[in-house]
Amino acid sequence: MPQCDQLSSKSHRTRDIGPITRICQVNIERISQAKCEVVIKILLENDINVLLLQETHAREEQDPHKRGAIPGYNLAHAINHAQYRIATYVKDGIKHVAAETCLGDPDVFASAIMINNLTIVNVYKPTNSLWTTNLPAFPYPCLYAGDFNSYHTTWRYNKNDANGKHLVQWAENNNVHLVFNAKDSGSFRSARWKRDYNPDLTFTTCDINRTPLQTTRRILSDVPNSQHRPVLVEVGIKIPLTNSMPLPRWNLHKADWPKFSADMDAAIRWIPHCAENYKKFTKLIITTAKKSIARGYRKAYIPCCSEESEKLFDEYTRTGNHEIGDDLLKSRNRWLDTVESMVFKTSSRKAWSMLNGLAGKTGKNSRGDCKQNSGGVQS
Repeated sequence: MPQCDQLSSKSHRTRDIGPITRICQVNIERISQAKCEVVIKILLENDINVLLLQETHAREEQDPHKRGAIPGYNLAHAINHAQYRIATYVKDGIKHVAAETCLGDPDVFASAIMINNLTIVNVYKPTNSLWTTNLPAFPYPCLYAGDFNSYHTTWRYNKNDANGKHLVQWAENNNVHLVFNAKDSGSFRSARWKRDYNPDLTFTTCDINRTPLQTTRRILSDVPNSQHRPVLVEVGIKIPLTNSMPLPRWNLHKADWPKFSADMDAAIRWIPHCAENYKKFTKLIITTAKKSIARGYRKAYIPCCSEESEKLFDEYTRTGNHEIGDDLLKSRNRWLDTVESMVFKTSSRKAWSMLNGLAGKTGKNSRGDCKQNSGGVQS
């Protein structure tokens, strides 16, 4: 059974590393001017590079242009059919290599184009058709997206049919990876049964290490007069940015404790020792701390990304030096080896030492605990 990506259904800000190819796949259920206007809005809002359409119901090449045009995008390849038809559009200015129909089955439609060494296959299988032949196998990197109309529990159906079993077997035999998150909304909303289904799927090939192509998939909002929802697929490395709470935090590791102690000793003598002055005492502590202890918050940050890694990444982005990229990958491999070798059962000292290092703690008294003696407040 193919593995599945567990992607968060929530929207998070991300940082792109290297080029990102954005693909929108939608079964448009007969192309029209009204639907094209909705699709154009989606393309502009998400900066889409490639558009994969299924079921345009165009018998001839000019039929889609008569019923609805998509400005800013060129028709890269299409397979005409009065009832079905698929079409692949590419954004203006992007070089592409179009291929002919790449599947011999008369009841299944598939066409492929290549962009920046990435092969993108547009697939459509009608509901009542059967998989009599396999999809063509393309070398890494390759992405298959479209309306497969196959039932399998892997992509959240209640049962498996022959088409779903055939598709899973094809994925296992060809080292193909399913990009799917069961928490996402279904790509098809049945108007009759009022339920979500997932006929629209996305597959990617894997490299020699069986690592799938870096891909994220997201279901967009409904399209008018269509039961299918658009699917946004992004190919490329994306690092999630964590949004922090907008509350200032004290950085005790950067505190000037001698100054804090001196200021407290100089001011606390003017406050009489009685319960009525408790608020004055706490106000004095906060006022003195603001002068001696750094505070603030980061609006967004990358978890476990050190200053050294941040500098290396910025330099790599600016210069494109592959040696810096190799250093980043070596650092990542060292981190994976360190985490995988941690065993709390035998010795937790090494694990706690690493966790303290991630937290910025360097010594026994790194917490900056304060104690009071006869000479006043000391750090």
